[in-house]
Amino acid sequence: MQEAQRKRAQLQDALEQLQAKKQVAMEKLRTAQKQWQLQQEKRLQHLAEVSAEVRERQIGTKQEFERLYQELATLKQQTGQERENLQRHQTFLQLLHTLQGKLLFPEAEAELPQEQDLPEDKPQELNTGDSIGASKFSSTKFTQCCTTISPIHLQNFCVFPN
Repeated sequence: MQEAQRKRAQLQDALEQLQAKKQVAMEKLRTAQKQWQLQQEKRLQHLAEVSAEVRERQIGTKQEFERLYQELATLKQQTGQERENLQRHQTFLQLLHTLQGKLLFPEAEAELPQEQDLPEDKPQELNTGDSIGASKFSSTKFTQCCTTISPIHLQNFCVFPN
């Protein structure tokens, strides 16, 4: 019986030691799980911060892209307007050059108003027939001088009476 009690005491001791070891192991496991969970939360927090930064950069980049796209569209529009303006000026200069070249012929010069015919307070102007019956330079002569310029270009720069 003593042997059984001694064995029972040894088994009880072993059981208590095992339960203590189990409790220590469980504590270590809980501590490790908490550390792992904290590390995962830190990683997730870091990923959320990085993700927010990336979203902010994407939004900023998209807004910058849209601003630059609008600026490009505006510049293209301005370029088109400037090109049209330049085209009109070039056409006008061609028309002017053509008129000057055609008006240098003696019959055209004779029909132009002379400087002494004009009042002194106004600069010399070339009347293209805008006023009814007041011009020595008729719209017919004007049209004859401009046969090398297309009718569309003439419409842009000249006003013909109806």
